[in-house]
Amino acid sequence: MASNSGIKTLSQNKVLSNYFMYKFMKKNETKKSFGKLLSWRQLWCCCLMLIGGLLLTDRPAFSQATTQANVSLKLKQVTVLDALRELNRQYDRQLMFKREEVEQVKEPVSVDVKKVTLLQAVEACIRGTGLVATDRNGIIVIGPARQTTPPVSRVIQGIVRDEQGNPLPGATIKIKGTRMGTATDFEGRFQLALAGDAQVLEVSFIGYRTVEVNVQGKKEIEVRLQPDQAEMEEVVVTGYQTIRKERMTGTTATITANQIAGRGLQSIDEILNSTISGLNMISSGRPGQDAQIQIRGVNSLTGSTEPMWIVDGMPLQGEIPNIQSGSTDLQATIFTTGIGNIAPDDIKSITVLKDAAATAIYGARAANGVIVVETKSGLSGKTRFNASVNVGITERPRNNIDMMNTAEKIQFEREIFYDQQGYIYTPGRVTKLLQQAAYGEISSDEAERRIGELAKINTDWFKEIYRTAISQQYNFSMSGGNEKTQHYVSLNYLKEVGTEPNNKYDRLGMNIKLTHNPSEKIRITGGLGATMKNDRVTASSVNSLEYAMYANPYERLKNEDGTKAYDISYNAKESSIRDGLDWDTFNILDDLNRNTNTNRYLDAELSLKVEWEIVKGLMFTTHGVYNANSNHNRIIEGADTYTNFINNWYSYKGEIPHDMVKGSLREATGYTNAYTFRNTLQYTGEYAGKHYISLFAGQEIQERTAYNSFNYSPVF
Repeated sequence: MASNSGIKTLSQNKVLSNYFMYKFMKKNETKKSFGKLLSWRQLWCCCLMLIGGLLLTDRPAFSQATTQANVSLKLKQVTVLDALRELNRQYDRQLMFKREEVEQVKEPVSVDVKKVTLLQAVEACIRGTGLVATDRNGIIVIGPARQTTPPVSRVIQGIVRDEQGNPLPGATIKIKGTRMGTATDFEGRFQLALAGDAQVLEVSFIGYRTVEVNVQGKKEIEVRLQPDQAEMEEVVVTGYQTIRKERMTGTTATITANQIAGRGLQSIDEILNSTISGLNMISSGRPGQDAQIQIRGVNSLTGSTEPMWIVDGMPLQGEIPNIQSGSTDLQATIFTTGIGNIAPDDIKSITVLKDAAATAIYGARAANGVIVVETKSGLSGKTRFNASVNVGITERPRNNIDMMNTAEKIQFEREIFYDQQGYIYTPGRVTKLLQQAAYGEISSDEAERRIGELAKINTDWFKEIYRTAISQQYNFSMSGGNEKTQHYVSLNYLKEVGTEPNNKYDRLGMNIKLTHNPSEKIRITGGLGATMKNDRVTASSVNSLEYAMYANPYERLKNEDGTKAYDISYNAKESSIRDGLDWDTFNILDDLNRNTNTNRYLDAELSLKVEWEIVKGLMFTTHGVYNANSNHNRIIEGADTYTNFINNWYSYKGEIPHDMVKGSLREATGYTNAYTFRNTLQYTGEYAGKHYISLFAGQEIQERTAYNSFNYSPVF
């Protein structure tokens, strides 16, 4: 049924919404208000006529238009979008599509059809473009073809090992000819659902040859990969550039993540130790303290011999704030560099630049060599979770030198007493007792009685002072993403207890790295890292190792009744202001535990890197890093301790009264803000397979601001 308003005949099963959609899509429809053309009574009449048309009509007008073979179209070398627009214009806008989906088809098309249906004409326009057309109640809907996932036929599992039979975590297993795959876990195992008739898997890992495995009829497999030396040594990361190994003129050494994994290493200096030839390392062994590393030996008497650290292409930003008070460097007893912020599990590779090539790249800053650290990034594919727990035990120090026991020491002191003239030298209590007996201060029997009591004691000071140390390390990471965006997130916690009393260290770290590829020529990488460290070490002025070596074996920590015993032979110096020794209450464990040096370090770093391949071989990179950190140090000397006695601010005739040994506090705080911003332009080209050219230009800006404060309280 038709009406004055141009309503076409509709079928009985046509819903009212189709009528309004059709009226809206009419190109030449006049936009007027129904309220102005018709009265309310007339409008109700029109509605009744429309309902009657819906009930009486037996065929849809849209369907007739799309099924009738009356469409002709001839176009040459036009875009798919223009072809569909032409059909829409000629045939009353009966096509529906998303413009952005059609615009993705760049190849021009040519169409020449006569007396075909509208659906056939549309199919001729989109043939070979990846688009499909369907007829939905008289409207031709056009869109991309949906990709269906083949049904899962079976699940296969297995393990991937290296040439020595060790599991390979992070190896990639992919169904050949598809993008479907997975990765091995920390134990090198994997599980993969095979789709359709897939029979061949591709197994790959960085630095190893990719292999293809036929899994037809198998439920479990074991794959062994062989090293690919050509791939492993193909490139060298210098921080500014990535250069092919054979084109690198300098001497380098590289450690990969595969060499680090599974070894339970806790710091970078442990990784480098005994791995890189020509590298010297000095370490105190104290938890939390970085080792002093020398690549080219000692080339300065007063300056630093530490190498330059490059992390992810930028100079290290996380150095500990330098805290000094006069000639006292509090920082030197705490940390060396900020390289300790990086957990070994987050490291992808470490490259050591040894010779003049490092100076050519970084100038005078690289006079002591360069160590380049590259951290891990996310990998595309299913999200992978890795977790590891490492527990380490460090034995207490033992004395391998055959020192005198108590009986031998008593005999040695007797011989000293009888041999020396004037009793000038007093090596211990025995000589002192013999001197007192000779001077008549005590009887000979009393002296021998006391010496006999000392002979019953035989103290192993290494066993009394030191303890077995335990370290715990927890690591968790997840990595995944798709071809456009990849992510890597890691958390790590380290707790160490030193062999020396009052020595503890813990570190909590977090690292997030996101990589996004908005196009084939642009890559954006952003990173966020944070570290918190707490360090505690004794502030005693007594060297515990030296004391354990030379303390008299007849001294002890506790008396028989459990009370604290005092070593009066350690500082056998007569007082100038009172009778007896100037300090006669020395106990080594009490002094180690009651004098404490604590540090709290916080660090946060934000980085952003954009890489743009302008044309093939020409790469522009802009990279910025901002770092903020703080370090708070407290040195507390306990009241009535030997350390506070000898470090006290007050002095009278070269010593102080005991009632003035009230303890002290030294506090220092340092804040640092630093940023580095760099732009580089690099061109690399290879011609005729023989000639290679590399051009590099760059600009870098650095700024570092530090704020330090210090406080000393002589009574605390």
